[in-house]
Amino acid sequence: MREIFFKIGVLIFLMPLFMSFSSCNSQTDNRYDIYNKGKKWEYNCKFYSSNQQVTDSFIMTMEVKSNFAAFISQQIPIVYEYPDENGEMIKDGTGVVVDESYISIHQPRIGKLTFASILPMPSIHLPLESENVVESYTETKITKSPFKELEGKTVKYKITSIGTDSLSFKDDMIKCYIYEAKQLNMIEEVGEYSTHYWFNEDYGFVRYLFFKPDESWVDIKLRDIINN
Repeated sequence: MREIFFKIGVLIFLMPLFMSFSSCNSQTDNRYDIYNKGKKWEYNCKFYSSNQQVTDSFIMTMEVKSNFAAFISQQIPIVYEYPDENGEMIKDGTGVVVDESYISIHQPRIGKLTFASILPMPSIHLPLESENVVESYTETKITKSPFKELEGKTVKYKITSIGTDSLSFKDDMIKCYIYEAKQLNMIEEVGEYSTHYWFNEDYGFVRYLFFKPDESWVDIKLRDIINN
């Protein structure tokens, strides 16, 4: 009997969160018909050395799919799947945030892509602007990180919108808005990281270009979208 009352209590506690999450999703679908349940993105991931040689490559998928982390934070749930260092497939459950003034996504941050956790979530501000270069600054307090030097520290970033570009996707050239996120401090501790990312109004975040302290880089580019 005590166990039944406990379960009922948990359901009552979670109900407002679920209703709020559902409301957030409905607002998202009305504004941007991008991140819908069952939709899957496929990306080509390529790792380059400082002398421009390909050192690793694999396909990464991102699917709008339920996960606990996104549910608790009231985000649109997404799950990344890609191979780890041993070739075993790993899943990284996280989320997308869509608001009246911005869209923001958690990039994959485990396994071979652990370094991406140093950088901020790729974000675009609405309405989108293509003619003016806009700079903004943000910071993140790191509570837990695979980079122990960052735990308990605040990392500062500069975000710059740098215009538009045409990106090849399948047989089309699609218009994208390009942004740069650059780390401003903690460089002596972990080195300097930066990223460029491309956003398309129909397909969402379609490309990420990461630059690492050893002058190597990682290019993650959309290859296909599957609507299940």
